[in-house]
Amino acid sequence: CVHPEIQLYSNKIEEIKNIFLEIINKDANNYNKIKQAYKNKIKDKDDILIESAETQIALIYNLNQALLILINVEPFVSKTLLSDIGICYSMIFACFNSSFMTILANTKLIKNEDKVKQLNQEVSEILVNANIAAKHYSEVAKSMLKDY
Repeated sequence: CVHPEIQLYSNKIEEIKNIFLEIINKDANNYNKIKQAYKNKIKDKDDILIESAETQIALIYNLNQALLILINVEPFVSKTLLSDIGICYSMIFACFNSSFMTILANTKLIKNEDKVKQLNQEVSEILVNANIAAKHYSEVAKSMLKDY
């Protein structure tokens, strides 16, 4: 029997999973475009670098959505599933950080300074939740250690 609070989020979880799959495909395409631009020695790579950074920002936004769902369902999961919740927090934290590094790498190469400022401001505002994921991971780990 699934707790009603968890059932409430099941459709949203499925929606976010599908969005993640789309973003992964878009990110792979962006990587190939960037690689091709360097191979062909294209001088102005701003458009593809901006697209890549914006894809990472979309990923971070959806990681935030997944994080909020985890925080809301965590109190209702069994002790057996609590480790899965902890693993999800850890993975979200890692994804936040890797997306942030990708954005930084791309914005260092973008010539349009106004766009760089905008992208960095956007990511700074939503990346704050990476620390929340790390905090929840730590709390889950401590809770599980108490049981041993």
